[in-house]
Order: sequence, then structure tokens, then C-alpha cells
Amino acid sequence: MQRLIIQLERLGDLVQTTPLLQELHAAHPNDQIDVLALRETQVVVEGLAGVRAVYTLPHDQVSVLNAEIASDCLQHGKEACRSNDALRDLALPRYDHVINLTHAELGCYIANNVGADRREGGLITADREWLWHGDWHVY
Repeated sequence: MQRLIIQLERLGDLVQTTPLLQELHAAHPNDQIDVLALRETQVVVEGLAGVRAVYTLPHDQVSVLNAEIASDCLQHGKEACRSNDALRDLALPRYDHVINLTHAELGCYIANNVGADRREGGLITADREWLWHGDWHVY
């Protein structure tokens, strides 16, 4: 199984994500776990047992895209063009399971738009609904 864990919040939030990553690896040692994190915090999860790849976005870009999604997409119904570009540039593979631990707009947008069979956490749908699925908050 291929899993993506999205954590685009601050350093402390990524540190608090490491027990989830360790538990997932212990429970499913053959799964491939990827992490999407801020470039400035990626060192926390690089080399962690069970983490296959760490994808990153710079904090400045995440802040701009969060604001764009909040104003253009959620309030005015426009498509998040630069967010689509960022998602395309990440070139994420298709996943069996995505867990979004991010509370902000971009993480929720990516969680809904990356190819996946199962999603947990915050999602921003094509209808601009902000939904929360699963036990994401337990981490």
C-alpha cells in the first residue's frame, strides 16, 4: 500500500507527526509512506524508518497558496490555478491512502486533488466544501 501523509504546518506539528509515521511503519512494514512537508522542516522526517520519500514546498509558497485558496476559491468560486500548478510540479504518484494532518487550505486542497483511493483529514472539494473525514485528529 502506498500512503501519503500531508503535514504543511509548523515544525512542532511535523515533530508531532513522527509517532504516527512510526506506528504506521510498525503496523504495516511493507507499506510505502511518503510525506509532504514544508521544505524548511523536512529534516525532521528524512531518514525516518518507513518513510520512502519526502516531498516539499517552501513556506512562502504555502502561505501564498493558502491565501489564494481562501479568497479566490472558497469565497469567489474561482479555480486555484497556482495551487494546481504546485500540485502538478510536485509530481506525486497515485496513493492508496492519503492522510491530511494540515488544517490550512493548501493541504486540504491537495488531499482532495491528489490521486487516491481513500482520504482522511481535511479536504476542500470541487464544490468548495471544506470536509473532514476519518480519525485524522487522533495523531
